[in-house]
Amino acid sequence: MADPIIYFCGVWPRSTAGHYCFLTNGAWTHSEHPRSPWGDKYEPLLDTHPDRDDDPRTEDEGVFVHMASDGWTLLAAWDRSGDKRRGSTASFAIQAELEPEAALDVAKRSFPAVFDRIEAHLSRSVVVRPWSRKT
Repeated sequence: MADPIIYFCGVWPRSTAGHYCFLTNGAWTHSEHPRSPWGDKYEPLLDTHPDRDDDPRTEDEGVFVHMASDGWTLLAAWDRSGDKRRGSTASFAIQAELEPEAALDVAKRSFPAVFDRIEAHLSRSVVVRPWSRKT
């Protein structure tokens, strides 16, 4: 069985260019690609994190939050492995509703160089947890 459509939004490995939305082959996405619930009319996935409006001092790098909506799964983590500024993220939208560990497995298989860079930066493996609004 083939993996579902998956997008990565963040800094492409071996690049310092901003936060763009990519396909698995490294090509930029275009407006004709299917939209995820976290996209807009131009991009299928925006540079996003569900906790973006919370206190930036709590940006726990390498902890991917998981949420599913409308047939899609989002994984998003604070990530300064390619961009050192606060608020930098790595996010993935998968066109399937998957459990957290299954979604992380698909993302790692689809974008291995992204995860290699993040885990080298952290000196540990990434983790995934269900998203819940911070109070």
